[in-house]
Amino acid sequence: MPTTERKPRRIIESFLDAMAEVTVEDSALRNVALLGPESVNGYHYTQEAMEAAVPLYEGRPVFLNHPDPSTPKKRRVQDYVGKIENTRMEGGRIRGDIKLAGPNKQLVAELAESNPAEIGMSHVIFASDRKSGNDLYIDSIKSVLSVDVVAFPATTRNFAEQQGEGDGDKKPTAEATYVPVDPPVGSFEDIREQILKLVPDYFTAAGVWPEPEEDKDNVWHSVEFTFPNRVVISIQSGPTESHLYQVGYFVDTEGIVTLTGDPQELQVSLIAASQEWEVQNEMDKEMQKELMESRDEARSRVTELEGQITTNQKEHGEAIARLEADFAELKTDRDLKAGELEKLEAQQKLAIHRESVTQAIEVAKLPEVMKPSEAQIKLWVESGTELDVIQEDLKDRADKASKVVPPIECPEKDESTGETLTEGQQTSLKDGLKKAIAG
Repeated sequence: MPTTERKPRRIIESFLDAMAEVTVEDSALRNVALLGPESVNGYHYTQEAMEAAVPLYEGRPVFLNHPDPSTPKKRRVQDYVGKIENTRMEGGRIRGDIKLAGPNKQLVAELAESNPAEIGMSHVIFASDRKSGNDLYIDSIKSVLSVDVVAFPATTRNFAEQQGEGDGDKKPTAEATYVPVDPPVGSFEDIREQILKLVPDYFTAAGVWPEPEEDKDNVWHSVEFTFPNRVVISIQSGPTESHLYQVGYFVDTEGIVTLTGDPQELQVSLIAASQEWEVQNEMDKEMQKELMESRDEARSRVTELEGQITTNQKEHGEAIARLEADFAELKTDRDLKAGELEKLEAQQKLAIHRESVTQAIEVAKLPEVMKPSEAQIKLWVESGTELDVIQEDLKDRADKASKVVPPIECPEKDESTGETLTEGQQTSLKDGLKKAIAG
């Protein structure tokens, strides 16, 4: 069997037996049936869809009557009835309690106890539906937009109708709420065109086609509203004679329309119906506005987060730059300290080397004239001349010193006579002493 899935849409409807098992206690309506497996409009709600929707009804506010068409989102405080709580699945339905509050709580409680047939509960849901054969199914409820207590809701026969109680004699009243939805098969235009052709003969056979006031050809009719399995027809037979009828229809798999059931005259004017249509349009516009506001809010939030990310990245970049600067400074300080340490180690090494050279010179016991000069010692130390090399040099100096004739001191007087020696006598004496030392 072919299945046609459609995008999520807004659906307004109610269910029978909502108050069949309700009790009023502690300023609350207990055990209200909020959603059942089948609706008056012919929708079938799957068990999975209802189980998933249970938390969506929890805490939803309940108001008296429909919202003002011009401001559907703004509800008056004096219309507040209470809120839904303790939602649950029970007996194949979603049930809950309405905790009554506000100026109308006594009125609603009394009506629920004494005359529940005069009130009903209308809710607006956003859901995904599909068509399988001739049946319509709700597989997923996205959100519960509102719940309202209304008088004579069009989509329910009454608010507390008992099981098995018929309503064939009841007609929709002036509070009827019509919700235009897509046709199950084909387009609105095609279905309406077929219905317009079928209406005269079908309504004549049913005995409801009117006689015109003057000219018999002066009867005209139009399709006012189309629903999944019913249609509202306006028939005018004269300047003052106009009627609205509701009749069922069926569209087969080929898109052929067949009218079904007896036409029922509606006790509602075109003006009232048009007003309800305008209400729905306003609600659709409001929902679109709300979705756009949500989208804009999401975009604004994304922009804000992107700005925060940019700011955080900038701050993190600045922090990283400061850390890198601090690290570079520490590295420079470390290099300076390492240079100073290296310099101290070099100086310590030079001092140790110089001390070793000085000790080697002392051990060599060289005459003063053969000792290395200070410049020579500095050169050895700073050039890092090995100690073995220096000691070899000192040994060579010692050997040379042993071969050098020491200076001869010639006395100025003859020790035996006490006479002063002449310069010639001193020179001759020195020469003799040298020869003696050399020989």
